[in-house]
Amino acid sequence: MAVKPASRKGPADARPWRPVLVGLSLIGLAAIVLALVARRGGRHPEPVVMVQLPASGRAVLVGRSPRGSTPWCFRLTGEDGRTVAETTVAVAADGRLEAAFHGLAAGTRYRFTVHRADQMRGPAFVEGAFLTTGPHERPAPNPCRLLVFGDSGSGDVNQFDLAEGMRRVDPDLILHTGDLVYREGRYEWYDAKFFQPYARLLNRAPFFPCPGNHDADYDEGRPYYRTFILPENGPPGAAPEQHYWFDFAGMRIISLDSNQPYEHLRDVVVPWLDRVLAEAPGPWKIMLFHHPPYTNGKYAPSGKCRDLLVPLFDRHRVGLVLNGHNHMYERTHPMRGGQVVPDGEGTTYIVSGAGGGELYEIGPANPPWMCRQMAGRFSFTVIDVHPDRMELQQIGSRGEVLDTARISCPLRPAGPAPAPESGS
Repeated sequence: MAVKPASRKGPADARPWRPVLVGLSLIGLAAIVLALVARRGGRHPEPVVMVQLPASGRAVLVGRSPRGSTPWCFRLTGEDGRTVAETTVAVAADGRLEAAFHGLAAGTRYRFTVHRADQMRGPAFVEGAFLTTGPHERPAPNPCRLLVFGDSGSGDVNQFDLAEGMRRVDPDLILHTGDLVYREGRYEWYDAKFFQPYARLLNRAPFFPCPGNHDADYDEGRPYYRTFILPENGPPGAAPEQHYWFDFAGMRIISLDSNQPYEHLRDVVVPWLDRVLAEAPGPWKIMLFHHPPYTNGKYAPSGKCRDLLVPLFDRHRVGLVLNGHNHMYERTHPMRGGQVVPDGEGTTYIVSGAGGGELYEIGPANPPWMCRQMAGRFSFTVIDVHPDRMELQQIGSRGEVLDTARISCPLRPAGPAPAPESGS
């Protein structure tokens, strides 16, 4: 009887289903990678329109065309649906477009649609809406919703996930606390790390930033100023758009470049800021700048901002100060003169710096003025502004509410500020 030779099959040959599983795993991994690349704007980038309001009655819609050079047609309509203006704009070599509209009514909501010039009969490929700036009030049943975040420009999945949550809160106004693009604020990185993550957000509300250190340090901030069109109403002696203010829904919002040296803040910014705060027409005064005067994280509080700016906030009853720089969320008690005061009698300081960059840990100090800190979680700030109060929520990347607070408007006469405590 013939003897059957022993099998020489290896383990893979003995289990013919293994190559199939390996192949399916590789296909699945490739699909995940392609999906992540697409989300980061590397595979299927979206056309983007960002709303900029450089002055009362003026709007500039900044477009980014990811592919093709066909001109875009912008159509602006009023609250009654009638066309207010229409313009066709050519695409620049770097994909940028700017459609400017003048003579708009303050405190009015406008809608816009965008078509490619060769596809006017088809559906709009971008559409959006915005409320114009101006010293007007919103009725109490319809509070103005602010979206605040910063230190965001990683370009990774955390930034995209957080951006999707931001879109769902449907803001009226977007404020950024600085550091839009990491680790260097290169102009060529703005598409992947700013425009693409927020492609479905920037067309829904006006966007106003302040420069962070990563924005200002690279090429003296030129990419930042090339990207945004901001009010040019800052102090004499400063560069255009470096410091600015605007009125929006009963708020005077003032943006500063806190990267500037002590002497610049003292001699150029402080006299101007004193006047701008004194002339504010509405009840709410809000400050926006990168380096926090009160914080407890990786970076120490900004001494120059505390020494030069905080006395003005006390004098003019500033209700809210918005900062970044430390990559976490922080909220102080209401403060005047470096001390905690009752609600409605001081300034609340918010650090909203968990917008997508590397997260930081809480610092070793336990300052008495700190009310709430949240580290190790990506998040953004939503503030519903009423004439007499703000309702704040800090929201995480899964939509979870991490903090809530009610901030009363400091309308009472200021009087002398308490003497600051030593070491505050």
